[in-house]
Amino acid sequence: MPDRRMAAWAGRGAGILLLLSLAFPYWQAEVFAPQYPGGLRAKMYAFRVGGDAQEIDNLNHYIGLSRLDQFGRLERIASVPVAVTLAFLCWILAGLQRRKLQWLIFLAVLAYPFAFVADMAYWMRYASTHLDPTAPLKIKAFTIPIWGSGTIAQFRSVVGPQAGFYLVLAALVLLAVALARSGQTTSEEPRQARALLGAALAALLGTSAPGRAHAEPPPLQERIARAAPGAVIDLAPGVYRAPIVIDKPLTLQGQGKAVIHANGQGTVITVRAAGVTLDGLVIQGSGESLLYEDSGVRVEAPNARIRNCRIEDVLFGVFLTNAPDAVLEDNVIRGKPIDLGQRGDLVRLWYSDRPVMRRNRLTAGRDTVLWFSNGSVFEDNVVEGGRYGLHFMYTHRARVAGNRFFDNSVGAYVMYSKDVVIEKNRFEKNRGPSGSGLGLKESDAVAVLDNVFVNNRQGVFIDQSPTVPEESNRWQGNLIAFNDIGVAMLPGVQGNVFTRNAFNDNLQQVSVQGGGPLRGNLWAENGRGNYWSDYVGYGLKGALVGRVPHSAGNAFENLADHVPFARFFAFTPAAQALDIAGRAFPIFKPKPKLVDPAPLLAPPFQGQGTEKSSFQAAAMRLPLAILALPVLLATALERKRRVRGGAPPAGAPGDAGPVLEVADLRKSFGPQE
Repeated sequence: MPDRRMAAWAGRGAGILLLLSLAFPYWQAEVFAPQYPGGLRAKMYAFRVGGDAQEIDNLNHYIGLSRLDQFGRLERIASVPVAVTLAFLCWILAGLQRRKLQWLIFLAVLAYPFAFVADMAYWMRYASTHLDPTAPLKIKAFTIPIWGSGTIAQFRSVVGPQAGFYLVLAALVLLAVALARSGQTTSEEPRQARALLGAALAALLGTSAPGRAHAEPPPLQERIARAAPGAVIDLAPGVYRAPIVIDKPLTLQGQGKAVIHANGQGTVITVRAAGVTLDGLVIQGSGESLLYEDSGVRVEAPNARIRNCRIEDVLFGVFLTNAPDAVLEDNVIRGKPIDLGQRGDLVRLWYSDRPVMRRNRLTAGRDTVLWFSNGSVFEDNVVEGGRYGLHFMYTHRARVAGNRFFDNSVGAYVMYSKDVVIEKNRFEKNRGPSGSGLGLKESDAVAVLDNVFVNNRQGVFIDQSPTVPEESNRWQGNLIAFNDIGVAMLPGVQGNVFTRNAFNDNLQQVSVQGGGPLRGNLWAENGRGNYWSDYVGYGLKGALVGRVPHSAGNAFENLADHVPFARFFAFTPAAQALDIAGRAFPIFKPKPKLVDPAPLLAPPFQGQGTEKSSFQAAAMRLPLAILALPVLLATALERKRRVRGGAPPAGAPGDAGPVLEVADLRKSFGPQE
């Protein structure tokens, strides 16, 4: 029997909930970034975008996403009139006599949340497939999930419905009650209304749920499921289908002949239990989704051990998230053969303290990056062919020793970190557009000891490190040789101590980017400075330290610091003429960039990598050869003229040998030591 009183109140309640929903966000996107570890929240109301939308827009521009308020403008304008109209129709539903009209109102209100979700899905897809090609980070087009979590480049997002959307669903339930209680109904109508409402709610809550479909579990997954915790699973030679998930502590070993292949679908191996060991496996064929972070191995639990594995043709190599005390030893990790900007990181750590990485070879990836992973140890690895060979972000008390970084855009970059020791590494041929062997940015108490920086665009780059002079950075025993620029620093850098380093034949020993002198750094300690191959001073026989300080900087170098493209003219007669003018005329004499009060007369060690390349040697000698050519021609012509005029008189200098020979002569002023 109809109950018009209950139907009226249910309809009015539905209308009130629809109006009330406008005051609350329907959907929310939460973004986590390194500089915002607490997350940023964009709140999508029916008629506006609120929350931290502006900050999220600032992050989105790095990957080329447009501003959030650029999408769905017409829909937002229409949303309030539509919601008010639907609320009014809900209010009067019980008083209508025509059953078909009541059903039309119910279906119109039912379509409202469907239209919101569909419209949002359309604009999210549009935004993620129409990226700005000039964005700093080049990534493939992707699809943003409208419900769930995902990662884009180095940003993680969590998206889902909020209170406003749930109020609309509650209004639908009340409207279904009003429909069922108003007017005459057949025996089937209440059941049909319930079924329709249930199907609609299931569709709304289910179609946008996160995740990707997976096929039936592969046979290896079944073996893992049957294995007891702590078991050792020996894999015979062969190919095993993936993806697989390990959710209990066990050891999976393959003696280097067991291949686990995902055929380009998702992550090959996911570890979700503590104490898992992967040993001697060949791990291949991850997917190519930066959004889902498709990896060779993804670890989400502590105490993982990955040893003697060959991980290749993968987007991300090893991805550790909240996985402390992991060990990666003796692995070979190679990325997919795609453009550098589209690759994933060969190793990425996120909040995973005390990792140990030793004797790995990392090739053709994007970065090896450690975020918020204190106590890291990175020893005896080889990293080549990537963007950042090693990248520390907010990673303290770390040790980097015995590694070789070559043929990357940047060898290693330490950012926002403290108490890092970098020793006995070799940085070679790191020549990206703004590349350097080692870079420091806003990092304190860093010790850079006994390293070799050879044939890089910049041997070392220092940006506001340390942040306070009291937390000084120490540079000792390093060989900085044959780089375009030995050490590049920003003008405001203070608090660095340089002692017993060798600056050997860099095209420019020290550069102050933007020009000006360096202040607040020490270039000698305890009476020992650094070796400079262009030092023009002198010293006594047997002395270790020169008698006069070394002043770095000449007119042409100062010009190049202000106008970098002027380095094209280095070693030309024009550059040498500018330097001569600077020395000859005090008015043109530049102020020195730095003064080493105790320059060493010889390198303090016999470092490796001191041999010049043939190209560098030619570049250094060509200007001298050009200048010497007229002298040689004049000498040859004079000799020819003398030969035609007869033999030289007796006693005249000839080809018999030197007239005067001098050995072991040094100039000295003042009292003898």
